[in-house]
Amino acid sequence: MVARVNEFLAVRVGPRFVFVNLLPTFALTLLVGGLAAAGAPGVAPSWGRLSAFAVRIGWPGAMIGVFAVVVLSAVLHPLAYPMIQFLEGYWDGLPAGRALKLRASQRYHTWRIQLGELQSRSRQLVPDLAWLPPAMEPALPTRLGNALQAGEIRAGDRYGYRTGDILQRLIPIASPAVRTELSDTRNQLDTSARLCAFSLLAVPVTLFLLWSHGLWLLVPFGCYLFAWASYRAALAAAYRFCNAVSVAVDLYHLRLWDALSLQRPESFADEQRRMGPLLCQLLRDGRGLKSDAPLSYIPDADPSGTGAWEPTQTTLPVGDDRESRRRFFNRYGARRQQP
Repeated sequence: MVARVNEFLAVRVGPRFVFVNLLPTFALTLLVGGLAAAGAPGVAPSWGRLSAFAVRIGWPGAMIGVFAVVVLSAVLHPLAYPMIQFLEGYWDGLPAGRALKLRASQRYHTWRIQLGELQSRSRQLVPDLAWLPPAMEPALPTRLGNALQAGEIRAGDRYGYRTGDILQRLIPIASPAVRTELSDTRNQLDTSARLCAFSLLAVPVTLFLLWSHGLWLLVPFGCYLFAWASYRAALAAAYRFCNAVSVAVDLYHLRLWDALSLQRPESFADEQRRMGPLLCQLLRDGRGLKSDAPLSYIPDADPSGTGAWEPTQTTLPVGDDRESRRRFFNRYGARRQQP
């Protein structure tokens, strides 16, 4: 789901690039580089060796190192997408990944059945069940992936839509407050997921550097604990992000019809059962959509989707009175430019 609203392959030097991409890479590079400069793996790291190395390279070396980290972050930027997909549970491309995915998914499927039975017996909502995909959808092998999948399905399915089909068209017509909330929660999710992925990557690297140095093995253990905390933070951010997507769909799913100059559904049931799936089919690829599908344009529909512009009936003035024609076009143009 995150891939549908993120531009993972586009490197942008801005706040998002700094905090979402540069920070995790910089932390990993600083940790591994610092341990190597302090003497690992040959001898136990020491602050004295690290200080001597810093004095030896001086400010020019430090500036070159910062520049190298920025370049490395840009190079590693596309690799973050498969790392996040791994955390979401898409393991098919890994060695033995399909078998591992099947086994872990079965565990979540069993958990979903148990939670459903508990909810039926207690006649109370079980919060964990809301963050698992519906029974007709396959479960993913990770909690993060299941939460994102469940949130994506729930946001649009209530109205008959597939969220992935409408979200890219819906975001541009949403209010700045809604877009800001989506962007903030998405950035929190991405940052936490990347910190988790890079922390997991740091565990075997630091184990190799510190294997024979006693108490220094607490460093890879600390990396693992930080990865666990980052994963929990990513899970909390995923809940917020999915709720923000649901709010956007709630508030603007009908405005989307206006923005596309299409006739709105006649009722909630009509939208859920017939018109919503038809619109998703049209926006997805249009294949199999019949020419007599009940989708009709609205003449003079508000192109902004705000509903603020009223359609007008106009008549061109007759005669050679230039002043009357000038007043007509000024008045007509003013109405057309109303927000």
